[in-house]
Amino acid sequence: MANLENRGALIDTSVLIAHFRDQRRENTDFQKAIKTYKNCYISAVTVYEIELGALKAKRFSDLKQILPFLDVIPFGKIEAEQAARLDKELTERNIRIGIRDIFIAGTALVHDLDVLTKNVEHFKRIKSVKLSTIGN
Repeated sequence: MANLENRGALIDTSVLIAHFRDQRRENTDFQKAIKTYKNCYISAVTVYEIELGALKAKRFSDLKQILPFLDVIPFGKIEAEQAARLDKELTERNIRIGIRDIFIAGTALVHDLDVLTKNVEHFKRIKSVKLSTIGN
């Protein structure tokens, strides 16, 4: 396995939600990731998910707290094409996952990033995705 310090991680929404819900926020998977990986990112899809959750709950977004520690990767043409291939593959194997998780997986593959997620069951269905071991 590659040295994590030299790799990048795409942090999934589930990890951020767990971080925001933790009162201490000292030893969350998010905290571990920013201390372990050279570069940490979130997808624009994760920005959407976090912002939507805040709007539905009628509260301020938590994103401002974490944005200094990571970069946002846009979901563009190349990421969409990769996601479409993944969706087709999963549909053919009859093991579909949520479309937003497919978008996040496509982004990770295009940018050769590990995926750090609490939703391992979904992401492990995509064999080409490298799941981070930091949360285990």
